[in-house]
Amino acid sequence: MRNKKTMLLSLLVFVLVGCGESTSEKEVSKSENSDSVVVALQQGSEPAEGLNPIYGWGTGTNPLIQSTLVEFDSKFNIVNDLATSYENIDDGYTWNFTIRDDATFTDGKPVTVDDVKFTFDQAMQSDSLVDLTNVKDVSIESNKKVMIKLKKPQRTFLNAVATLGIVPEHAYDEHYGEKPIGSGPYKFVEWKKGEQIILERNEDYYRDLPDIKQAVFVFMDEDSAYTAAKAGKVDVAVVTPFNVSKEVTGMKLKVLKTQDNRGITMPLSPANSGETEDGYPIGNDVTSELSIRKALAYGIDRKEMAENTVEGYASPAFSENDGTAWNNKEGIIQTDKPKAKKILKDDGWIEGKDGILEKDGKKAEFDMYYVAGDSIREAISNDVVTQAKELGIKVNIIGSNWDDITPKMFSNAVMMGWGSSNPYTSYSLFHSDNKLKTDFYNVEGYDNPVVDQYLEAALAAPTQDEMYENFKKAQWDGKTGTSMLGEVPWIWLLNIDHLYYVNEKLDIGEQPSHIHGASYPVIQNLKEWKWTDSSD
Repeated sequence: MRNKKTMLLSLLVFVLVGCGESTSEKEVSKSENSDSVVVALQQGSEPAEGLNPIYGWGTGTNPLIQSTLVEFDSKFNIVNDLATSYENIDDGYTWNFTIRDDATFTDGKPVTVDDVKFTFDQAMQSDSLVDLTNVKDVSIESNKKVMIKLKKPQRTFLNAVATLGIVPEHAYDEHYGEKPIGSGPYKFVEWKKGEQIILERNEDYYRDLPDIKQAVFVFMDEDSAYTAAKAGKVDVAVVTPFNVSKEVTGMKLKVLKTQDNRGITMPLSPANSGETEDGYPIGNDVTSELSIRKALAYGIDRKEMAENTVEGYASPAFSENDGTAWNNKEGIIQTDKPKAKKILKDDGWIEGKDGILEKDGKKAEFDMYYVAGDSIREAISNDVVTQAKELGIKVNIIGSNWDDITPKMFSNAVMMGWGSSNPYTSYSLFHSDNKLKTDFYNVEGYDNPVVDQYLEAALAAPTQDEMYENFKKAQWDGKTGTSMLGEVPWIWLLNIDHLYYVNEKLDIGEQPSHIHGASYPVIQNLKEWKWTDSSD
């Protein structure tokens, strides 16, 4: 769990702070070569386990250095990459992949079915972010075909396959992530930890060569990134809503809508409901009250929150998968403060002398943790305090680190972030098999047999449409579900826009929908970037 947690913090969490010395302006050396780009990524977003797909490099986006069997296009459709074809047979239990014969690693060795099997075997044995726990066996059927058998049908399996880069068996060891070899559109050149990563175009790439021949990723805090952008030292810079009002000559502001959401996890059991398998306390007497969760869901004005906290660079969030094909739009609710207050009143909550609601001798008051140093989470948390107070609910916010928050997240509310291109995430977040574990899924302890059935039916669905329909019913079927119409295990708040200063002559292509974290989603389509003569 430790490795998975570390990777979650480094790759997925929108953290704006990090350890180590930042890359200063004078250390950035932008080439005048029009075939190159310098991209300022968030300090602290370096992959803690290296550029190794086995441990999560490229998960949810694209590993760039390594190829995948299949990949996402800009519309998040699955298309072939190393695979020339695939098929799902045996009632969903078996996936067959046929791989191309013209792909080589950057050391000149061919990519073979042995490498594919080796990669999946390694990922299955590791604490990888790529969830392959449902894989039963990987076998080589011929010099071009690999068979993967699952323990149970999983319609979402291709989404995991699409982000697992294939590594070379002959060149893989415990140091692979520090100097990787791959067969992707770019090859590794250099990694100065805490400073920068350099990639160069793979001239032997088996598909169309990218326009950009060299990419330098420098890791900076937001102020340094802005300074570097203003000085013309970088071509792309990740920025926060708090500094986008500053104009940068020669740069344009790119605002991208995302699935990078923020919400509050609310423990669903009363206090003293036992311990997790790791010995952490379970339950909270206030967050376990459905009326409290419902009141906050209806009583928080999300549009007002977006203006108050991120200068309007966000949209209301109503689920973990807003805007996807498997989202149930019936789960969208309107802010209704009178309704929120009526829900509380009808459940017996009455105003105490200090203005805080009370019921059966307990106050409507609970603690909520957020990651200290994350300016966006802190701003949203403060707004929750203000808006909850209008309802008579007192929220005490505590900024801390994940080492401190982890043992407490099963008995306290937490300002979480999520966002995924994989519908399997909904299964991980809400199936009872995943409750109360330290992998950050289902920390609130959601357990609903009806929802379990929908989620299991989604994975076993014979068609994509049937899969989507069952995921939608898991959110809300008219009577129950994971949405804020149902049991409200999460109070969803905002989908955060991703903001970038981009050189006005650099075309960063049609960006696929961005998941959690602003750094790596923007470079996932690096092979489609190009310089233009136009500043539009």
